[in-house]
Amino acid sequence: MAAQFRLSLPDVPLAIGDGNALPMASASIGVLTHAPSWHWTDQRKSVPEALRVLRTGGALALWWNNSDTRVPWVAGQDARLRRLFGAGDSPHDPTARFHGLPPELGFTHRHVPWTRSAPLDMHLANLAGYSDVLVLGKEATNAYMAEERDFLTEVFPDRIVKERYVVSSAVAAC
Repeated sequence: MAAQFRLSLPDVPLAIGDGNALPMASASIGVLTHAPSWHWTDQRKSVPEALRVLRTGGALALWWNNSDTRVPWVAGQDARLRRLFGAGDSPHDPTARFHGLPPELGFTHRHVPWTRSAPLDMHLANLAGYSDVLVLGKEATNAYMAEERDFLTEVFPDRIVKERYVVSSAVAAC
């Protein structure tokens, strides 16, 4: 990702680090984002680190793309994935990632729906790249992907998947 960033924006400074120990000077950053990587941090370390590097009036912005389970085919895919990963039949809670955020930071939450059309193979490749899928093993992954391909081909006979997402964000002014 860093190499692609550098190719597109060669003059923009880039620091590679760990959210639990940021390689930046104190009070040096105006906006710090973790996007979908926040759940990989240890909030006991990453929150103080964010506050350390943010300037007064800076912002900590977190967000995730969640599948929009209000759409029936998306809800079905989500349920099949949850069963595959042993997560049971309860629906995915897109706000669960916000549980445990320090309330004293006064996060503002927003949910923004968006849609894109993607070729069926691209959609399946994205699913295959989920970290949970990657640890399933080749046999289980191939079996799931074959079943999902069959299902989606019925729903989208033109093999163009109308993907529906909701960006869930939390922003705190620090």
